[in-house]
Order: sequence, then structure tokens, then C-alpha cells
Amino acid sequence: LRRAVDTSRAAKEANQAVCIPGLRRTPERQRELEMSQTVLRTLPISVVIRRNAKHQYQSFLNQQNEINLDALVKEPTLYTALSRSQSYGPYIDSILAGVIDAPNVLRTTKQANFMSMLTLGRIDWMLAYPVETEQHRRNKNIDFDVISFPIQGIPKLVEVAIACNQSEYGATVIDHINSIVQSNPDMPWLDYYMKYLAPADKQRFKASLKSRDIFDTSLNAQ
Repeated sequence: LRRAVDTSRAAKEANQAVCIPGLRRTPERQRELEMSQTVLRTLPISVVIRRNAKHQYQSFLNQQNEINLDALVKEPTLYTALSRSQSYGPYIDSILAGVIDAPNVLRTTKQANFMSMLTLGRIDWMLAYPVETEQHRRNKNIDFDVISFPIQGIPKLVEVAIACNQSEYGATVIDHINSIVQSNPDMPWLDYYMKYLAPADKQRFKASLKSRDIFDTSLNAQ
């Protein structure tokens, strides 16, 4: 992401358009980039576990089936792994900061394949977007039988935009994108996103769209 933003800055000087899809709005990005209206809504980062271990997590779930991440990371018998270089957003990062030295929270310097670690039982749970887990299952053509839980305290949906560098061409591209969005308020392209969700996640996504509980940009993972 940082490299893409640097490229967009260079393109600004040349008055060219460089655009970055799938960004969430932050004050810094809105200062540096031309950002479109919301082009996509997605499920936020979630806690992913093996389905056959679901009984181990019942005590961490509330009545809305949301998981208490703060309590989960403090459970010494349940292991997870995190990348040192990844931010999960201020809200989740603040919870993880409290267990930075916990033996059940493995920290990796490289982006390890946490999904494989989960499948092999090397970790018990992980943080991931639901679309990532389904894509992993299909790409690997494996029986990746997992379920995801929404995290308590985080709204149900993430709003995603397209960003272009601040230039005449970048502004033109953003205006064109906004006109498409305004002409399609129901976002028919969400059907394509839903094709990459497991059945339970698809049901959760549709319910969230109805409730319109939109993700606060201050909580967004980077």
C-alpha cells in the first residue's frame, strides 16, 4: 500500500492518473488522495476457527454470536499467530497490545501462511477477512472447514472506496466512478463479492446490509 501511494505521488507530478482500488477512508488518505464514494461494502476482519473446535469458543460469544476478542486473546490454552508488520486497525491493535508478550500469541516477522497453520492445528484461531478464507479453500482445493465470528465492538460492515492521485486525470477518474455508483445505488457488483463467501458468511453479509451497520473508518484495518 505504501508503495502504491508513493507511486501515485510521483504520477501527480507528471499529471497522470494512478488509482488504488479497495481502500478505506482515513483522514491521511483523504488529504493525500482523491477518494471516490463507497464502491463496495464487505464483512470486516473476523475471528476464524476450525469448525470442529466450535465448542471451545462458546464462552467467548455473546447473544449476537459476536466474539469477545479481548477475552479470547487472554485465554492461554488457545493459540493464535499475528504478523508484526500488519495493523489490524486501532481498535483491534489496542486489544492485541495488551498481550504483546503472551505465550499463546505468536508474532512472526514475515507474513506466514496462517491459514495453513490453522488447518494443521499449529494455531487455534486467526484474524482474517471471511472472503480470504473462502478464496484460500478454493485456490488450494482443500477441505478448509472453518467458520468465522464477528468481533464484538466492531460494526458489521466495512466501506471501501477507490483512490486516485490528486491530479486533473485522477479527479476525472473519480468523477466517473462516482457517476457509476450514483447510477447503481444497489451495487449489483456485490453479487460477485458474495460468490466468494462461505454460505454462513453470505447470510451474515446479507443481514448486515439490511441493518446497515457501517464500519467506522477510525476502526478500519490498514
